[in-house]
Amino acid sequence: MIGAADAAPAADAPVLEPTGKWLVMFVGDRCLLTRDYGTGADAVTLAYRPLPLSDSAEWRLLTNTQKKSYVVGEGKVRLLPGGTEAVGTSFGRRFDDGARRATTMGVRQSEMAALLHASELEMRVSGERMVRVRLVRIAPALRALKTCNDEVIETWGVDLAVQARVATPADGSTGGFIKSEDFPAAGRMAAAGANSTYLFKVDIDGRVTDCKVINGEDALFDEAGRAAILKRGRYRRPALDAAGVPIASYQTVNVKWRSLQVYEGRPLPTAADIPLTQPVPYPY
Repeated sequence: MIGAADAAPAADAPVLEPTGKWLVMFVGDRCLLTRDYGTGADAVTLAYRPLPLSDSAEWRLLTNTQKKSYVVGEGKVRLLPGGTEAVGTSFGRRFDDGARRATTMGVRQSEMAALLHASELEMRVSGERMVRVRLVRIAPALRALKTCNDEVIETWGVDLAVQARVATPADGSTGGFIKSEDFPAAGRMAAAGANSTYLFKVDIDGRVTDCKVINGEDALFDEAGRAAILKRGRYRRPALDAAGVPIASYQTVNVKWRSLQVYEGRPLPTAADIPLTQPVPYPY
């Protein structure tokens, strides 16, 4: 969800300056853009993680704030100037050392279009300000992130030149591809299921074909999702080239498998914790 917000600075939101450079890292199934801000108790790490060939993305925030072990609330990311605001569900988890907290918020990449020209970013969860930072040199950093993700796409076997012909993406939603009945019976009692990321082709008739797992944690869940996507995958309209001619295209979707037990007093899954690998040297 996206909307406009007052661009005036919040009284409780001092702007943190960067203490390190932008770094591009490869984590799991995609690349990540991250930077450190602030010092001492105010030190944070901010990361932006778009999923290639989709409109999905995540903001990740590591803080020293000691909060409740697990928090679910309404998250907001506001870009300044302009006050463009993206709203979504935010998940927070405190690390075992009790001194750090990871907060994850899902957004749409299309909601982040203004990020390229933004000078500041503010994140709030359930009305509580989590961080406000200055986005120094964000435009070249985003270009480096795209370079990294383009290389990831090529490792999936997708021809970037062919995908570049897409002028208008396929019209439809992956929301109905996987249903509760697709949850593997053997995994229904698991407290925390798994995450699966899929790459699939949308043919010129809008049907989904050639679905494969590009990143998974459990073969049982991975295959259940792949079968469901092939069974129900259908777009209202295929992708179009610049001349308006239907063409085949590729899409991705990330599925977070969760059993009901997760929401019955037990902790949320630890998927918010991402392993930070060594940065990839993409100059910008």
